[in-house]
Amino acid sequence: MQLLESPRWQPHNRDLLNRWLSSPQPMRPFVPCAVFDFDNTCIFGDIGDQTFHHQLDLLQIRMTPHELDTHLGVMNDARCAELKQIVLRNYAHAVMGSPAHHTFRAAMALLCKRLSHLDRPRALLTLAGLLAGFTEEEAEALAIDAYIHASQHPLMQHAWQCPHENLEYPFARSVRAQPEMEELILALDHAGIPPTVVSASCEYLVRGVARHLGLCIKPSRIFGIRLQHNTDQTLQNMPLDESDYPLTYREGKTRLIQNHISEKPVLVAGDADNDVPMLTQFKETEVRLIIHRNLYSHEIGALYEHAAKVGSPEIGPGHTLTLVQGRNEHLGAFHSEHTTIDGKSLAGSD
Repeated sequence: MQLLESPRWQPHNRDLLNRWLSSPQPMRPFVPCAVFDFDNTCIFGDIGDQTFHHQLDLLQIRMTPHELDTHLGVMNDARCAELKQIVLRNYAHAVMGSPAHHTFRAAMALLCKRLSHLDRPRALLTLAGLLAGFTEEEAEALAIDAYIHASQHPLMQHAWQCPHENLEYPFARSVRAQPEMEELILALDHAGIPPTVVSASCEYLVRGVARHLGLCIKPSRIFGIRLQHNTDQTLQNMPLDESDYPLTYREGKTRLIQNHISEKPVLVAGDADNDVPMLTQFKETEVRLIIHRNLYSHEIGALYEHAAKVGSPEIGPGHTLTLVQGRNEHLGAFHSEHTTIDGKSLAGSD
């Protein structure tokens, strides 16, 4: 039996997880699995955001100005419409390192940030669609490059600035491996509970980084936003039809687990409001593992109150154990507390 050993686990969390993992296999009337969110759960940071920044930084977008205009679509919000015009005006003349390039990347990043606040699903699809023209393998390689690049930067705030357009986009190149989650994923696999990822990032990006990190997760068990393909196997900017494959966001994650995964989730791990439906809507779930991110005013903040912090609660079928794990956001690592040492500038809250 593979057990958790890292001292960076909150000790009570580690003890309860080990007790659950090592308990005699119960007679469940179903085949179990474990479901993980990816961004800010399996890793520190968001690979979708980091790949987006990497694309903007290196001008790795394979769209004509007209195609980008069509992809971005109509902007009903006045500030979004203004930013879109700045994006298109500068993208048409952008050369690597030029003023037009710098203005384009700042305006594009600010546009997607504002979209994320106004309409999160649209923002997710906008970022995913920027992989149009890449093959799945090229998208995986792009994500690995973005991960390596971001992981080599110190965890600190950066900014893209364009004074002549009065633009400033603050962001962090904040991505790190989480050895404790890698340890848990391996222990689950040894226990015969196949680890599975359901992410709101584009599937190909997650698949690439999971492979790069050596996570014990089969590629076929990684689910995220999927795009349609051209006949030459390059990606289109359009997602699969919702009736065939849901957008892996909030209730879409739950629908995907119900319709595309044959096993039932006995462990579910997540960090944000996007994960609340899958954390709470399966009666088979025995362990809910929540990465604490100081989101007390958010929907997931209500789940912090259910954390098992002391004692010896019942575990196994018919019981739901909620564990809340803290981390040190200035180090990008777990630490041995239930709560998190804040670093709001280092990672988003979606």
